[in-house]
Amino acid sequence: MKFLVILVVALLAFTYVNAQTDNLLTVLNNAGLTSFTALVANNTIVNGALTGTTKNHTVFAPTNTALVGFTPGTGFYPDLNATVTNLLTETVPFVPVAGQPNRAAVSLQGASLRITNYVGQAQLNQIATINGQTLSAQLPQATNGFAYSTGAVIYPSLGTITTALSRLPQYSELFNLITTKSGLVQTLMNTPDYTIFAPNNAAFVALNATLISRGLLLANLTQNQTDTVLLNHILVTRTTPNFPIFSSAVNTNTGYLNSTTLLGTANVINITVVSSTFRVTTTGGSSANVVNADIVFNNGVIHGIDSVLVPANFLPPAPTPGPTSTPGPTPSTTGSSTTGSSTTSSSSIVTLNALLFVVAVVCYFF
Repeated sequence: MKFLVILVVALLAFTYVNAQTDNLLTVLNNAGLTSFTALVANNTIVNGALTGTTKNHTVFAPTNTALVGFTPGTGFYPDLNATVTNLLTETVPFVPVAGQPNRAAVSLQGASLRITNYVGQAQLNQIATINGQTLSAQLPQATNGFAYSTGAVIYPSLGTITTALSRLPQYSELFNLITTKSGLVQTLMNTPDYTIFAPNNAAFVALNATLISRGLLLANLTQNQTDTVLLNHILVTRTTPNFPIFSSAVNTNTGYLNSTTLLGTANVINITVVSSTFRVTTTGGSSANVVNADIVFNNGVIHGIDSVLVPANFLPPAPTPGPTSTPGPTPSTTGSSTTGSSTTSSSSIVTLNALLFVVAVVCYFF
């Protein structure tokens, strides 16, 4: 019996050792993530982490399909000389289970990564994300760490909220309002895990036209008025602590409903999916489509929208049009015209008869 126990323990130990004889590079290749491993082959730091003996690495590798047509430094990140290689390896293992806290991490090359766990959250997909991209599968454990596959390329944070907006020219009006007209800069930079719905420049042009029709100008709003509008675009989740809502977490059937904004509990935001388009509505009657999703900044996520979410009762009433006068009947000129015409005709006949009489008299005497 003792011999049998020793044999079982030995077999288990043998199995465990053999289960972890592959390093991260081999695990990734065995999982078919060959586009990623080819991409990092010439990167000394990342490739060294995948093949080295240090055992505390976690790699998030996109699938081959996700890397088709991928060009580093494109999309919302044209000014970042970044490649996929400096985004995906971070140094602390993560296992997505209910209760696992959300946290920020830094990659081996300094890229900011945000791990968000939605497992156990109502009305949300039961997933974990890394900078908004779903962790598709956990691969077999390697001798030097852990590996996950992802269905998309993971981009880095664009920095603080003001730095992020300054890099996105289509949101320059929002950048100007935050930095020059509002009192929210420090709040937005220091409070973690925000979800911000950012109106693009076209949305503010439309709002300004509405303000003009009410006797106002966007440029003339007070700081308090500006803050009121902006706070209505910042979502607070229903649970504590707050956490960012990436698009991949929103359930397409239920949406994410009844979250408040920083403007107050009376101001509710609902996120729904209509014909594959994320849509945001508020209790104030405003709505907008999400046109650019999942732009990561240091302490949250930005979703670009095509309309400003104006708070209820913010706009003054539209001016009431004054009474319009009804023009009276136009006097008819038919009668006077006819009379004048008849008089003229009669005078002409009399003159002609007189002339003929004179001619006849002259002819008689001569």
